[in-house]
Amino acid sequence: MGLVQYSVALLMLSTQLVLSFPTPKNTYTIGGRECNYCPAGMYQSDCTTCEHCPAGSYTTDLNYEDECHRCFGDCNPKFHLKVVQNCTSTSDMKCDCEDGFRCIRRTHDKKNCLSCEKMPDPTPTTLQDTVNLSRVYVVSYPVTAGFTPTLNQITRNKWMDGIY
Repeated sequence: MGLVQYSVALLMLSTQLVLSFPTPKNTYTIGGRECNYCPAGMYQSDCTTCEHCPAGSYTTDLNYEDECHRCFGDCNPKFHLKVVQNCTSTSDMKCDCEDGFRCIRRTHDKKNCLSCEKMPDPTPTTLQDTVNLSRVYVVSYPVTAGFTPTLNQITRNKWMDGIY
């Protein structure tokens, strides 16, 4: 087979594969009637008609909703909330706490924060804290391999301060 014939055969085979590959179904049947699914950002005004979501509402996926979902609208700076993502026709508004605050109550779907509280200021570390954190326990008698001291033996010995 020549190069041209081989190329034509390959092209025909690839076309057949593409045409036989399943495509996503954009319709559904209800009561014997074929209806259209609507794309994200739209809703179904009737079985075969999709309308754009009005401002302040959205749909996120292929759907057969009879109205769009209302966007979350309680991202109030008075409660130390900030908008992380604005509402669009295909996505809801996302709110979270301002810097220095943490969320203490979320919406039922956990996507938005409803209430924030100030995070506590970190406590400063002093040199004394560092020394106390580095105390090392010293056993003051010989230890043989496999020896495990009892609680009574441990409490009889003293602590030794040091930075190691």
